[in-house]
Amino acid sequence: MPGAWRGAVAGAGVLMALASAAVPSAARGEGGPAPEKLVEIAGRLRDGFAVPRYTALAQAAAAERTAWDAYCAGPRRPAGVDGLKAAFGSVADAWAAVEVLRFGPVAEGQRYERINHWPERRNAVTRGLAGLLAGSGEDGLAPETFAQASAAVQGLAALERLLFDAEAAVQLAAQTPAGVRRCAVGQAIAANLAAVAEAVRAGWAERSDAAARAETPDAAREVLTRAATDVLTLYRALQEQKIGLPLGKSPVEAKPQAAEFARSGRAARTIASNLESLEALAALLIDPALDYRAATLATAASARSIAETMPGDIGPLAAGAKTRSRVVLLKSAVESARQQAEEALPAALGITLGFNSLDGD
Repeated sequence: MPGAWRGAVAGAGVLMALASAAVPSAARGEGGPAPEKLVEIAGRLRDGFAVPRYTALAQAAAAERTAWDAYCAGPRRPAGVDGLKAAFGSVADAWAAVEVLRFGPVAEGQRYERINHWPERRNAVTRGLAGLLAGSGEDGLAPETFAQASAAVQGLAALERLLFDAEAAVQLAAQTPAGVRRCAVGQAIAANLAAVAEAVRAGWAERSDAAARAETPDAAREVLTRAATDVLTLYRALQEQKIGLPLGKSPVEAKPQAAEFARSGRAARTIASNLESLEALAALLIDPALDYRAATLATAASARSIAETMPGDIGPLAAGAKTRSRVVLLKSAVESARQQAEEALPAALGITLGFNSLDGD
């Protein structure tokens, strides 16, 4: 067992044992920060998390759009698809680092789903992409028209298939009407992603959205309640969807292709980035003076360490009788971190959390 993996396992065991006792009952009964402090915390959320991370997403998406435009305008060789894959990876990384936030500008106009439609429901991405590819030239791909298409074909999930499905490079490079159309579809998706990412960035940075302003204690409380709810929503998504769907109940019932970004082999990387964002957000929301802050950050860091040291991607590991135990350990570590956050965030912020977007699924 590698040293890094041994350390992650040991750390996870200790933290899972301590997590339930990390937030004392007295802390859970506290009234939370003073009203003016809530405004300050909401400002940290905006300026220390939302703005820089959405800016990184917008910049990566703009670079990806440029890469697609250059590729489609050039000779379109199969080798050139590697550059498109790298650009896709940069956008996927930037999205994983900020996808925890489901409220604010990203909640408008289905932007969240338009950036990445996952999990796929009723084969929506497959059907929608097939319909797009059946067209000709640039028909239906103008920005204003494409923005009205199904959210399933507007973002990363559809773009991943264009780049990583079998024979993708050959199909994109084909000097045929079908090859031209495929490239045009990729350009439309990349342009749409760039436009959506920029709109979300601007909403936070320019404070044109109410969530970005949060200039009164009541507004700040609402924003912080939504942020804390989103933290727990992502923890649940990690447990039940990003890890739970490919893991199944046994090796026989494992579904490797159900993992997010399974085609590009990025599932474990995405989970690790998600956990980093949860750790960073908790660090902004919980006052350093609170003694349970360290345990909250440590449980998230422990889960992240397990994800970062996975000897492969989630899907294949889940399907292997000898390797799925590592995925099970990760799921348990995520559960421990979620339980800790459920206790710590309401106590730290003096809020009551409601339903999250996964409730009722």
